[in-house]
Amino acid sequence: MNPSAWWSLPPIPTWETAHPIVVHLPIGVLTVVPLIAIWAMVAGSNRRTVGWAVMLLVLVGAAGTVLAAASGGEAMTVADAGAGSKLLDQHEEMGDLARNCFLVVAGVYAAITILSTFLKDKLKRPLWIGLHAAWLLGFFAAFLVLANAGHMGGRLVHEYGVRAPMGRK
Repeated sequence: MNPSAWWSLPPIPTWETAHPIVVHLPIGVLTVVPLIAIWAMVAGSNRRTVGWAVMLLVLVGAAGTVLAAASGGEAMTVADAGAGSKLLDQHEEMGDLARNCFLVVAGVYAAITILSTFLKDKLKRPLWIGLHAAWLLGFFAAFLVLANAGHMGGRLVHEYGVRAPMGRK
């Protein structure tokens, strides 16, 4: 191995081959969101501040699902699915559904956060906890869709060998 290889940057992939990299952002970010949301539920006087952190993470995660779905659509133009064509179509549909679910989840949490800012002390702790508990149920439903989309993607790669070519066109 070249001694200088450890510090050099890898080649930047084209958009249609970036899907394997891009798809991990929303999965990683959205995995930690429930923990921070639970912290926001039980936090005392700084619960709204923690709520804003949750909103930021959810927005970043939702934006990541938009990028993942877009890069996945482009990856389909260069990938050869062969026997996995049906699964590839299902993966695309599930990825689009995950994106849509997280856009809704992000919008709902933004509404909760903005509402809490305007209501300040009028939004009592039991209502705050109830809103978060209900929101977390929706979040987990959306995350289940995302997990299934990711599982299908993993199957495409590991069972069917579907890969986008990494060289430039």
